[in-house]
Amino acid sequence: MNKHFCPAPWLTFFTQPNGEVYSCCVGKTSLGNINDRTPEQIIHGPANLEIKQKMLAGESVEGCRACHGKEASLQQDLLRMFRDVPDEFYQDINNFSLKYYDSRVSNTCNFACVYCGPVFSSTWAAELNQQHDIRIDKKEKTDVKSYLIDNVQYLEQVYLAGGEPLMMKENEQLLLAIKEQGNKIKKVLVNTNLSMIKNNKIFDLLTEIPATQWVVSMESRGKIYEYIRYPGDWEIFKKNLLHLKEVCPARKDITFNMVLCALNGFELWDTVDWLMDEGFIPETISINLYNMGVPSKVNTLDIQVLSDEFRKKIIARIESDQRYQLFRGYFDVLDHLKKPRYDSEWITKFTRYLYWIDKRRGLDSRRVFPEVYADLESLTVDKPIKLD
Repeated sequence: MNKHFCPAPWLTFFTQPNGEVYSCCVGKTSLGNINDRTPEQIIHGPANLEIKQKMLAGESVEGCRACHGKEASLQQDLLRMFRDVPDEFYQDINNFSLKYYDSRVSNTCNFACVYCGPVFSSTWAAELNQQHDIRIDKKEKTDVKSYLIDNVQYLEQVYLAGGEPLMMKENEQLLLAIKEQGNKIKKVLVNTNLSMIKNNKIFDLLTEIPATQWVVSMESRGKIYEYIRYPGDWEIFKKNLLHLKEVCPARKDITFNMVLCALNGFELWDTVDWLMDEGFIPETISINLYNMGVPSKVNTLDIQVLSDEFRKKIIARIESDQRYQLFRGYFDVLDHLKKPRYDSEWITKFTRYLYWIDKRRGLDSRRVFPEVYADLESLTVDKPIKLD
C-alpha cells in the first residue's frame, strides 16, 4: 500500500480566507491564490500536478506531513469517503473531479477563542487592531462561486467552516444551489460554534437538507467555556445545543470538535460526561479530540506546560472510563500527555499570554483556572513568574 497517497489533489478544493488554495485544510503546500488565478488554473497548475506525481511515485510530500502516521487523519477520512473512485482515475495527474469542497471564504467570526487568531477570526483581528475582514476579493469570490455552482451536481461532500459558517452569506447561496439540485449531495458538514441560530437563514437551510451533519465546537462549560471561547455565553450555547438535538433527524449527525489544552485538562472530560448525560453517547456520537501541541512547534497553551504530577492525574481520570476509548483521537491524546514536559521557559510564555488576554478583555484567568496556576507556581518557586 502506498502510504503517501491521498485522494485530495484529485477530488478536493480548499480555500483559505485570504484566497490561498490548498489540497486540503491541513496541507501546507499552496497551490496558488484565488485572487490571482481561476480555480481551474490552480487545480491544473504545476503545484498540484507535482503533488500528484510524487504521491503516485510513493514519495513523501512535505506539505502533507500532518497526516503521516496519524491514527486519525484527513487522509484516512478521504480514503474512506471516496473508496468507490476507481484506481484508474488517479493514474492520470490531469484528472480532477470536484467531489469535496472545503469552504472558508472569510474569517468572519463572532468569537475570539484563546487558541485561535486573526486569520480565522475577525473578532480577534479587531481586538488586535488588524485588518478585521480577511476574505477573497469580490470578483475572484464570484469566480469561485460560479465554479462551485457550475459543478454542484458533481459535489458529494461539502465542509463549511470558517470563521463561523453560519455568518457567511456565501454559504447560503451554495446551500440554495444544493437544494435546487434536489438534495442529491451525500454530506454537508458544518463546523460551528452554534452561537447564532435564531432567525438564521443558513441554519434553517441546513436543517432542511437531509445530508447535513453538525460538528459543534466546544470543550468546556460555564466560566471556563466563556473564557476559552470568548465572548461566548454558556447559557445561550447550551440552549442552542439542546434545540439542535431536537431538530436534528438523527443524533448520530451531531459530533463535537474539542481542543485539549492546558486550560481544560480535567474540564474537557467533565464536559464529555455532561454530553453523555444529555444523550450524546459514544454509540451515536464521535468526539474529536485535538492536542494543542504539534511536533514542529510548541504551542503556548499546550498541556505539556503542566507538571508531570498534574498530567498523571489527568491520565488517571481519562483511563478511568473505557467509553472514552471510542472517541476519535483518544490514543493520540494519551500519547501526548505521556511525553516529557516542556522546558520551564514555556511556563513564562503561557502565563504572559494569559496575562495579556486578561488585560485586553478585562478577565481574570487566575480565578477561572486556580488549579492550573497552583501547579505552575509549584514549578517556579525558585524563579517566580514575571509578567512585565
